[in-house]
Amino acid sequence: MEMCFTDYLLHSNPTDEAVGEDGEFARHWQTLINKLSELSRDDLNGRANEAYRLLQEYGMMDQEHQNWQLDPLPMVLSEEDWRFLEQGAIQRQQLLNEVYQDLYGEQKLLKQGLLPANLIRRHKGYLRERVVGEGQAAQPLFISAMDIGRDLSGQFRVLADHCQCPNGIGMLLENRIINRRVMGEAFNECGVRRITRFFRILQETINQQLEGARDPKVVILSPGPEHTSYSEHAYLASYMGYTLVRSADLTVRKGKVWLKTLRGLRLVDVIIRWVQDSDIDSLELPEYSMNGIPGLLQAVRAGNVKVFNPLGAGLVESPALMPYLPGIAEALQGKPLLLDSIQVNWLGEHQDNSEAELLTLTGEKVIPNAAEISSDTLSDDAHYTEADRLPANTLPEDYLNRMPLNLTQAPFWQQGRLVSRPVFLRIFMINSPDGVYVMPGAICQSLPLNDRDNSSDADEQNTDDSSETLNEVVQVKDTWIRSSQPVNELNSQRKRNRYPDLALVEGAVPSRTAENLYWLGRYLERGESTVRLIRQLTEKHSEGAASSDANFIAMTELFALGISGGYLLYPYHCQLSEDDSEVQAQVSQTIIDGLNHQQWPGALVQTLDAFYASACEVRDLLSDDSWRFVDDLKDEINSLKKHRISSTSRVVQARLDRIIGYLMAFNGSTSDSMPNSNGWFMLEIGRRIERAQQLLAMLEYTLGQELPENQQNLVLDETLSSQLSLVTYRRRYRIYQSVESAIELLILDGEYPRSLAYQLKQLQQLSQQLPPKKRPGLLEEHDKALLKAITACQLTDRESLAEADDAGLRSTLSSLIQQINSQLDVFGDMLLLNYFSHTKTARPLAWSQMAQQI
Repeated sequence: MEMCFTDYLLHSNPTDEAVGEDGEFARHWQTLINKLSELSRDDLNGRANEAYRLLQEYGMMDQEHQNWQLDPLPMVLSEEDWRFLEQGAIQRQQLLNEVYQDLYGEQKLLKQGLLPANLIRRHKGYLRERVVGEGQAAQPLFISAMDIGRDLSGQFRVLADHCQCPNGIGMLLENRIINRRVMGEAFNECGVRRITRFFRILQETINQQLEGARDPKVVILSPGPEHTSYSEHAYLASYMGYTLVRSADLTVRKGKVWLKTLRGLRLVDVIIRWVQDSDIDSLELPEYSMNGIPGLLQAVRAGNVKVFNPLGAGLVESPALMPYLPGIAEALQGKPLLLDSIQVNWLGEHQDNSEAELLTLTGEKVIPNAAEISSDTLSDDAHYTEADRLPANTLPEDYLNRMPLNLTQAPFWQQGRLVSRPVFLRIFMINSPDGVYVMPGAICQSLPLNDRDNSSDADEQNTDDSSETLNEVVQVKDTWIRSSQPVNELNSQRKRNRYPDLALVEGAVPSRTAENLYWLGRYLERGESTVRLIRQLTEKHSEGAASSDANFIAMTELFALGISGGYLLYPYHCQLSEDDSEVQAQVSQTIIDGLNHQQWPGALVQTLDAFYASACEVRDLLSDDSWRFVDDLKDEINSLKKHRISSTSRVVQARLDRIIGYLMAFNGSTSDSMPNSNGWFMLEIGRRIERAQQLLAMLEYTLGQELPENQQNLVLDETLSSQLSLVTYRRRYRIYQSVESAIELLILDGEYPRSLAYQLKQLQQLSQQLPPKKRPGLLEEHDKALLKAITACQLTDRESLAEADDAGLRSTLSSLIQQINSQLDVFGDMLLLNYFSHTKTARPLAWSQMAQQI
């Protein structure tokens, strides 16, 4: 590796963060470089692969949404640089907070001409609904972030402010945990400052807002799994112990915000939001959004709920305000702004200029709309090369221009070598009662190389065909802040709360979460039974190819028809249309369809896709070990979708063995780590219902009609095997094996874990965890359904169930199965009606159409 670092120095440019003025590695990088030099190229590649694997296991790398990678090499900042950045970040947070409170309060900045009134009032992020009355103070900012980079002259410049939804906190926390794991020795020797104090201050600040509240409730509001940052929202909620919710989990009643839980509506005191201002309340704001909570603004104005960050904060993160911040700092703070911003011009200041003068002013650079620009825009393309003219017949005051900025670079490990990439940092601040605290760490993100950066030195680093791809991949680093003093922030005294733990939400399971846990359990059990059936069919089909036993072939055909007809697999009803003479030739296709048919709801890939989606919805409730199995299943899902009929039975069975191993491991992990208060009983209810229904379908299909003795014995063995009961059956009954004994084991034995009676008994016990809807002494509707099913099961006997009529049909067995299935359907319907929904679905108001009519 020493040669690798030597080559990097030879080809580095003077603006590299890791290289000093003397052409050697900078002093604050030396400890890290020395440790890395002890590693081989394979060692560092292995650590990069481990970081990628850990990100996947922790759920932070969703291949469908994420377009970034975690670099194993950290970004290192000296104490001097960090001290300057920290002071500048504190000043900027204080300034933006003053600007926010003024714009939604007395508006002195507008009256004194420090900010153009037209810029503010035409801005999309300005929420007039949030302006407070005379003599009132607007709620201060809570958490914010800024993107900052160093230009080629060595000066730090702010690229963007993030004041409403400072995404990245969860990512930074996760990256730090992973980076410390893969670079543990270097981390300890470098004396890196810890970041845990930031989260402690965050919780203490929230707790101080709740003093005097009895049984307070704090929730984290996320847009949902479709959002690219959902995984970090879930991780942050899990780390801090708050309830992760979506807008559908909350409702406003009589000016207060309520959380829909299994026990009904529960008052919410604090909402930590990761939803944009424009989406927050479709009742008062002009844009309808499924992420909004109708009536939230009124609840905030009434003081019945606190929202962090405060609503309307999107205004002060607008780049259009950047040119005016130095003057505002002088006026409000009496001192210059420590951190300059990227050069931005609001064209509203030059609206009297001619078009030619405007084009000269803009330098023919990109001109975004000032009223709609997001804070991410500056960071995402801080290098500007595309020319764009001011559109005809537009108002200059709706536009601004940004001058190009070239940033310093840092080393990244890509495909077994060191390469240099332009970088910027995202730094996080929190406004606590004790003042602004800056997290001693940051997200370091790469930017694509622009034409100026593609110098001969850069070209020498990228000599293969993959260089273009490398430039397009966004890489993220952990940022290490060096400290010359012993790092003891982990041992800082934690403040004691007057209340046991204001973050706890024991017993407050949101209705949507409960529903997702219920379906997670159903898909988990459905996936296991589907794997077992297809694995059995694959094995029997392979054996049958070399067998001439008519009974064996008939048994294989029977199971193939049951699977292809949707009787043994979901939706558990018979739709047989194949010609019996063609079944044997179609068994291979039945196996493939059972694995990955895109239009078949009972196919394994459909079940696993639904399982993964449900698991994502409750990510904050799952342990890291449990999620690791979910991630492994995601890889198997992707492989299943590529599965072809030409695959050998050995390949099919090996894949099915892995899948069922992951499913069973997930089941064991959740059972061992998830308490009832987090909704585990709902997952278990789903499993028990699904197992009961699958067992009923199997028994009706395989035992509902009398078969010739030899064929019946083969079918009976396969039925018991699919229910993991063959060994128990043989040990218990030995030479007394018969349909009667199988029915006794699989239906009537209330002590056997795979029997129908056992599933019903477990459901009866689990249903006691559901909050009552009626007064004590009265049975709930779902309890009545279970009682009817249990009674029907207990009042029958194996002889009558096994008895066949003259037509060879076991009508008593079929009648019992239909009766119990009916009661299970009633039980599921009662869950949906009473526990999974407390409000009607919101309907959009067509604001845009109404506006056109007005």
